Amino acid sequence: MSYSAELQVLSISQAADIITGDPLYQVAFGKMGKPAAAFQSSTPMNKIASNLLVVFAPLEGECPYKAGSKWRLNVSDDGELTLQRKGKKR
Repeated sequence: MSYSAELQVLSISQAADIITGDPLYQVAFGKMGKPAAAFQSSTPMNKIASNLLVVFAPLEGECPYKAGSKWRLNVSDDGELTLQRKGKKR
């Protein structure tokens, strides 16, 4: 079964490779929305972030991902992942 979803960049942070110490970016992709009834807490929340894909990437220079930018995630039946910026052609 393949999977496809429109996601947005929820957060970007700097990290480090634990083996080499090289700098990495941690980019979290997901959705913002109202939590399901089963996940309501004692403090009502209008919107929460739901991470669906977190990537650690050794990107040089400026990070190409911007918080709030929209992306299309596709996962094929054989597990291949593709991530394409919405509005951009290949």
